Amino acid sequence: MIGEFIGETPHRLPWQKLSQHPPRSDKIIWWLAQHPEVTEFVCIDDLADLRTMPDQYVVRTNPEDGLTEE
Repeated sequence: MIGEFIGETPHRLPWQKLSQHPPRSDKIIWWLAQHPEVTEFVCIDDLADLRTMPDQYVVRTNPEDGLTEE
């Protein structure tokens, strides 16, 4: 299956102060709510703050290597 890059999460959510840093999963849930046309997705991330995202949607990468062909 081949996919395409369709977006990225904001650095912070619109109602948050500059000093606040919500978990990445909160940003993804907000982004998906803003894009109801997106019905299938995968989150590729090298951080561990996707704790509220179901594992079936998450591909964790090594922060030192990123994505590789392996």
